[in-house]
Amino acid sequence: MSGGAVKIIVSHDVDHLSSYEHGRDLVVPKYVARALLEVGKGRIGAREFGTRMAETALGRWNHVRPLAAYDADLGIRSTFFFAVANGLGLAYRPEAARPLVAEVRAAGHDVGIHGIERGKAAALRAERQAFEAAYGVPCRGMRMHYLHADPSLLTRLADAGYTWDSSLRGDGPAHDVGTLQAFPVHLMDGDIMLAGRRHQSVNLADALGGTQQRLLQLADAGVDYTSLLFHDRYFSEGHRTWRDWYCSTLSWARAQGFGFCTYEDAVAERTARNTRP
Repeated sequence: MSGGAVKIIVSHDVDHLSSYEHGRDLVVPKYVARALLEVGKGRIGAREFGTRMAETALGRWNHVRPLAAYDADLGIRSTFFFAVANGLGLAYRPEAARPLVAEVRAAGHDVGIHGIERGKAAALRAERQAFEAAYGVPCRGMRMHYLHADPSLLTRLADAGYTWDSSLRGDGPAHDVGTLQAFPVHLMDGDIMLAGRRHQSVNLADALGGTQQRLLQLADAGVDYTSLLFHDRYFSEGHRTWRDWYCSTLSWARAQGFGFCTYEDAVAERTARNTRP
């Protein structure tokens, strides 16, 4: 079957701006060790490995601009999640990300917060307000870094003033938690390409086949908004299989008749449906 009226929400987590941010942690050594393992196992080729190492040496760990341009060229408005706080491998300063936030919005895309705080509603609200002050844009939606959450997170986010969230993996449709609209993460690049391991463990054909099957299954199950997460870091020759998975998935989905929208679009559509007499 085709995608019909089903819409895919495309989003991108911005976890790093530069490898130079990580002089005081083990992020870069672990990244190099993983790349060595993948080339040793034949998961990536010498050219792909070499590009990763060159990008690391040059500090080029984000590909926000070309990814935003690619999505826009396809007519897809996506959502980029930027951080305002540090932790769990996030180490960039808001002032360094500010120009990228402006460019993403100028290209027609939405932005949300890539959250670190997971405590009480007051702390979550303070992080949301810090995002608005740092980037000069309203902060209505969020995704928790590493999808870390607990059963009461969505309630606390609603209390903190968020309108929507996409932090929890799931198979079901969007749903309301009080005043918050929650959109499960249905497809994430790392889940597909790593398949539960700490290194790339599938080839492109298998990754695409599994993704296409899941999209069709979600459509058959009546999930009208499917969330697809792709990290901007992988939009590069250094992660060619990951990038090709993303590009080929979008092309296939368009050919199947799937639509595309942002979280903000979906919130507006769901609100309009729920308020009809």
